[in-house]
Amino acid sequence: TRYPILYITGGSTGAQSLNHLVFPIVGFLTKRYTVFHQTGRLSLEQAKALRDSLPREKQSRYIVEAFFDLVPLSWILSQVSIVIGRSGANTAIETAALGNVALFIPLPWSAGGEQEAQAHWLATAGSAIVLHQQGLTSGTLNSSIEDIMSHLPLYKKRAAPLAKTIPRDGAARLVDAIAQ
Repeated sequence: TRYPILYITGGSTGAQSLNHLVFPIVGFLTKRYTVFHQTGRLSLEQAKALRDSLPREKQSRYIVEAFFDLVPLSWILSQVSIVIGRSGANTAIETAALGNVALFIPLPWSAGGEQEAQAHWLATAGSAIVLHQQGLTSGTLNSSIEDIMSHLPLYKKRAAPLAKTIPRDGAARLVDAIAQ
């Protein structure tokens, strides 16, 4: 049986506050999903201990790394049902460009509110929902994941047109700008 894939990321360094929302629901999530969790280095050992405490049949559905390298991350992003995490510039543009669906929890103190703006850009397009960290519980996070999954085809349908608007020629445009 192939389980839908969730990719949980706090960005390249991880997000401990996000991890602490995820850890209590990992047992439930692994009943229905394969979870790839980019924890960052500070939460990796806790995530490994949690994985090892799961029933054997669930352990293989909770894959944890401090940071996923390019090749595994490319595969994850090509197979994912929902990207769950912060909405930093890289995560937001990758999610949009690949036509992925997201559940964003913007970093509350990001510079100039950029994560909030990026999350709302995708939410306005209909391919993401935004939860605010303040007052967020593991239960609310879990309910939001279930809500997206119950409407996943609609979210994917909305994500596709947005993906087509993302320029794919950034390297060529950069070379042109330098050459001028």
